[in-house]
Amino acid sequence: MADNTIISLNDVNANTANIGGGKFAGLYQLKTQLQKYNAQYKMNFVVPDTFVIPVSRFDDYKKYASVSEDLINSAMFYADKLGGNVAVRSSADIEDKKRKTYSGQFESVLNVKTRDQMATALNTVYASAAKVPNAKMGVILQSMVSESQMAGVVYSETFLGGPFIVMHYVQNDFADKLLSDKHFSGFHRFATSKPVFDKNHDITRFNLSNIDTPEYNMMFYPNAHTGSPQRVSAQDREIYRNHFLISALCSELEPDLGHPVDMEFVVSKDNKINIVQQRPYCLPEFYEIQIDEHTKSVFSPEKPIIEGCVGFIDRINPVPTREYNDINIWKSGESVHVFTKNSVGVKFKFEFDWSNSPFDGLYGHHGNMLRENLDFTVLETWGRRADFENIKPGDYIRVNMLTGKFNVIAKTR
Repeated sequence: MADNTIISLNDVNANTANIGGGKFAGLYQLKTQLQKYNAQYKMNFVVPDTFVIPVSRFDDYKKYASVSEDLINSAMFYADKLGGNVAVRSSADIEDKKRKTYSGQFESVLNVKTRDQMATALNTVYASAAKVPNAKMGVILQSMVSESQMAGVVYSETFLGGPFIVMHYVQNDFADKLLSDKHFSGFHRFATSKPVFDKNHDITRFNLSNIDTPEYNMMFYPNAHTGSPQRVSAQDREIYRNHFLISALCSELEPDLGHPVDMEFVVSKDNKINIVQQRPYCLPEFYEIQIDEHTKSVFSPEKPIIEGCVGFIDRINPVPTREYNDINIWKSGESVHVFTKNSVGVKFKFEFDWSNSPFDGLYGHHGNMLRENLDFTVLETWGRRADFENIKPGDYIRVNMLTGKFNVIAKTR
């Protein structure tokens, strides 16, 4: 198999799937699992027919800053094999990895049918690689699901790893909008409890093997307005059949793939469940240390030392980080809180706006980008306000999050 041709998902294996970039490799991994589940549970989950332009072809684009006529012709040849209406999607070499997914930072174009549309779509996807230094782009061609009745994203974990599978979805004509628009907000919410209980109060994990077993007490939120989880009735099982199937699949994938799952799906009019993407759902990583009776810190494992120019703030709100300084100090009575720029909103979300609903948290492309780039750095002190009185706006300070100690150093921005 040459690495300079357009390649079918059917023609790669575990050793060669990376040739098409991270998203393509994730689809291969997914397809392998779906074949297993379909045979074991008599399901009919599918990955739409998919081809990829390998990452190696990106050098041609960089050389000329444009897609060649030959590549457009080849893409149209395979688009015809895919039914004549395709999604052209990013599959960068660094995309959809376990440590960072770059969710929403590259472009995808849906409903590509003509040669002009293909040329524009390929150039758009390739050009989006410039947003991330050193990224090399592969490009996926995937058949569109016609006449979709439902589409969305499902997560095998909540924002902080709570025991629910969370789904955001839209129906009918809005399906394409959800998968293509990073800021689309007109969606429904649905959540299913990961633990299920039988009549003897034994606990097991909600998955494809017990989805149709009446003896299991399944709990769910049918929408974001439900105050607390409710028991699934026989009628609920019928009404929300596809919701539960997709949630059970996501729950089943998590232990089998070895990471929390963020999965995009489209349900066709004939009730076929198409999985168009899966990637790791990167949960926040941070340490929380009670240093002494006066000081606590919460920080990223990668940033035990923070430093930067100081500003003083009079509020803690999830507003754009550009409004904040490198290091921000908030005083309230004898309490002093020290934040980095990217953790101000997180502080508000985690400590002032948190409830037990599985829908609280940052989901979707925008949420993934925020979550994966925030540093979760907060130093809190009580009774040490005097230690901060000599710090002035514009000072450059260095803070050790392991010890809670800080010092002003002779350095400016």
